[in-house]
Amino acid sequence: MKKGIDVSYHQGTIDWKKVADSGIEFVMIRAGYGKNTVDKKFLENIAGAHDAGLDIGIYWFIYAINEDDAIKNADFCAKTIEPYKDIIKMKIAADWEYDSDNYSIKNGIRQTTESRTRIVRAFLERLKSKGYEVCNYANPDYLKGKFEDLSEYPLWLAKYSVSMGDYQPWMWQHSSEGKVPGIKGNVDLNILLEETAKKNEYYPIPSFTLIDHLNKIGVDSSYQSRKRIAKNNGMPSYSGKMEENLKLLNLLIDGKLVR
Repeated sequence: MKKGIDVSYHQGTIDWKKVADSGIEFVMIRAGYGKNTVDKKFLENIAGAHDAGLDIGIYWFIYAINEDDAIKNADFCAKTIEPYKDIIKMKIAADWEYDSDNYSIKNGIRQTTESRTRIVRAFLERLKSKGYEVCNYANPDYLKGKFEDLSEYPLWLAKYSVSMGDYQPWMWQHSSEGKVPGIKGNVDLNILLEETAKKNEYYPIPSFTLIDHLNKIGVDSSYQSRKRIAKNNGMPSYSGKMEENLKLLNLLIDGKLVR
């Protein structure tokens, strides 16, 4: 697993060396939004993040009332990031949120689950056709009720809690109130789930937690038992943190867990 952040002009001027020195390994940078707007800090952010040695991905906030608009969003996104294609090592994310819906309403369109899904898919497919790897950013509200099935795309899950619940995303945005050296104020925190990224399992699966899986196979899931198992798997300082449980869970799923 890798630790990262996502940023836009809202974070102001960033000291990227301090960010990198703090242990952050990647950043998702907002390149812009809509059909013709580049984020005010995009050029500064992508240059600074690259110079600091961070892996870079991109997200684009979609303002579109239909699929044609979505393609225009994607085309302008592609035009914006084209000069940096060689240094963008991570995915390009479609970012449709509540303000995207508000934009549609202001333009006389009330989106449905079907129409939202078509818009996001049109955006992502356009970028795929230009050679980019893509993903979809969404929170559980959109995944459960505002989008139809988009599981053909890796999921960047926005869920601010100590647990991902039953989701197994490519990347997890787990906080909007992170504190990172080099950035004034709050910043979104993300975890790139490398083991998940190697599998094609991005959306809900049953009994995702380590405790559930241990119970399923008849193994004591108490804290003391998990601490012992962690030590057996090279984690002597286990404290029950989410990152530790995910590492053990991935070993269990892969059949490599030493009990």
